[in-house]
Amino acid sequence: MQWLKYRRLTRLAMLLTVAGWSAIWDLNRGATRASLAFWLPLVLGLGLHLVLCYSTDETILGLRWSPVDIASQAWWRTVSFPVPLLMIATGYEAVLLGRSRGLVWIVCAALVARIGTIFLRRAEGVKFNETKAGELRNRAFAVARRMRTMIRGVYIVPSGKGHLTNAYGGSRVVAVTDNWGKYFTKPQLDYVLAHEVAHVKRRHGLKQFLLAIALYSVLTLVLFRLSTTIEKSRPLLEFLVIVAPIMALDLLSRHFEYDADREAVSFTGDPETAIRALVTLYKVSSVPIRCSNFAELFMTHPSLTHRAAAIARVGEFSAERVAEMLLGVDAPQVATSQR
Repeated sequence: MQWLKYRRLTRLAMLLTVAGWSAIWDLNRGATRASLAFWLPLVLGLGLHLVLCYSTDETILGLRWSPVDIASQAWWRTVSFPVPLLMIATGYEAVLLGRSRGLVWIVCAALVARIGTIFLRRAEGVKFNETKAGELRNRAFAVARRMRTMIRGVYIVPSGKGHLTNAYGGSRVVAVTDNWGKYFTKPQLDYVLAHEVAHVKRRHGLKQFLLAIALYSVLTLVLFRLSTTIEKSRPLLEFLVIVAPIMALDLLSRHFEYDADREAVSFTGDPETAIRALVTLYKVSSVPIRCSNFAELFMTHPSLTHRAAAIARVGEFSAERVAEMLLGVDAPQVATSQR
């Protein structure tokens, strides 16, 4: 469990490393960021760090990853997150110098992040297989109809070598891993489906995409205007322009999770089942239920303790009962590749 708590901070560690490296580079005022001296140490260092992390996951959590699986996940994790951040840092350097090619770097960073995420999901074994019949499909469409939302399809995701246990919602589809029947009761599954349908209904994915475009567009315009007036504070600014947008997007993502929880509880009318479903999901996924307030600032999902407390407030559920339901959840059962 201590290892899992550390792994939960991997994304934060990469973010602060890139931001700190960018600020230190600006202090030294060496070669341009478009040089290998800026890129190579960080990409190799973070890539090696991820290889060690995935290797330790495989050993401690009893996963069935081959060396190729580990290398592939480490590579695409690097491509999907720290590499786009380095591209943004390079772009902002050009913007602060009044050069329009900085816009090209920022747009390319978005494309690389998207492509890297797609291939990372494939490396993790996340494959969406549409189901044309069966109980899961029928329940999902029934939930969507009752929530007055249209979905186009229902997908099953193999749990695979990483023992993945999760659910997804977006682009008018919902998906659940193939081991749902092993862990969730039918009422709990209805809550999980309602949560994902709520993401579809409220178009959370589209809203987050539009906010990301707005954030980076406004930030780029502001930096263009400030390019000749911030010489002394550039290192601090370089750090903030990398960290702040990620914090804002993570804040929005956590808000959407709370929003989907509220919608799902309103649909089921059963806050206890909602909390039990989340307890089951966190337990079988070996995700720690608590984290510090600082660490949560850089997480896309709230901690289980905060989500359960929010559901209790919506459903007028006692805090004592919530605390009782969370006892023992930090004992891991099955590992997952979702970090």
